Amino acid sequence: MSLRTDRLEPAMPSDLVEGEVVILLVPRGLCSSNYVAGGLPEGDIEIRYDAFTEQGWIRVGERELRVRKHGMASGTWSLEYDGIELMVGQKASAFSRRMEIQALHGAEPEGTLYVDPMGVIRSGYTLEMEGRVLGRIEPVHAFTRRTVLTCDPSVGLLPRLFAFWMVGLMRKRAAAAAAS
Repeated sequence: MSLRTDRLEPAMPSDLVEGEVVILLVPRGLCSSNYVAGGLPEGDIEIRYDAFTEQGWIRVGERELRVRKHGMASGTWSLEYDGIELMVGQKASAFSRRMEIQALHGAEPEGTLYVDPMGVIRSGYTLEMEGRVLGRIEPVHAFTRRTVLTCDPSVGLLPRLFAFWMVGLMRKRAAAAAAS
């Protein structure tokens, strides 16, 4: 699959810090909750959500990683590759949009990566570790689902994409709740 990258140029946030890694994630289609990104050294990226469950996939180049939910009422998901859990993400509580990601088996970064909403009205999130803001996940502007993920290079690609997958799931849940 080849991605058209000529239409993937975002209006970059004006407050970028030098050295930050920027990924523009674009919805696969007008009504799709799946996202794509191209032009990265690791290869093209695809974020997919299962239509009927809160599970999905993250594809980076030729590698496909599975996101699996740990139980119907559970707020816990794991990122797996070839049957091995690489990371576990969970919501802090059923009433909060805050999430935590823990790397397993020596994966980077060590410690807990917190994915915090920027506010009640804003749909952006910050990525924090040990009290430091290391990145942001936010829409390009208020009327789009195109999303810019900016992050310090110390946070690996998989934690960034897993955080985005979880943020996308929260957005998908909010859209379903608003529609009903």
